[in-house]
Order: sequence, then structure tokens, then C-alpha cells
Amino acid sequence: MKKLIIIIVILIFLSGLANATDIIIELKTHYLHPSEEAFRDIYGGGMMYGGEVSMEFPR
Repeated sequence: MKKLIIIIVILIFLSGLANATDIIIELKTHYLHPSEEAFRDIYGGGMMYGGEVSMEFPR
């Protein structure tokens, strides 16, 4: 978790070197609770989370 925080801080500081539209940082979370029994047996349920960092390069 400490490494993730360091990476996010570095990305925020480096984002000042580029245009504001060139870097996108997204953090997503959701809770999976399947309504059908077959999906519950296969996938279960619970919290899911992830992140994405995108950078657009000029041509």
C-alpha cells in the first residue's frame, strides 16, 4: 500500500510537466452481489477495486 501511495504522489507531481488533458488517473471500486445462484456459486461476491493511469502522447 505504501508503494501505491508513493506512485500516486509521483504521478501527481509529474502531471505538472504535461498538459492537464494528457494524464488521466482513475480509481474504481464496486461491490459485486450476483442475483442469480449460478453466478454466486462461481464468482461469489465482495468488494472489487482497481486503478488505471493513462497518458496520451502527441503524434
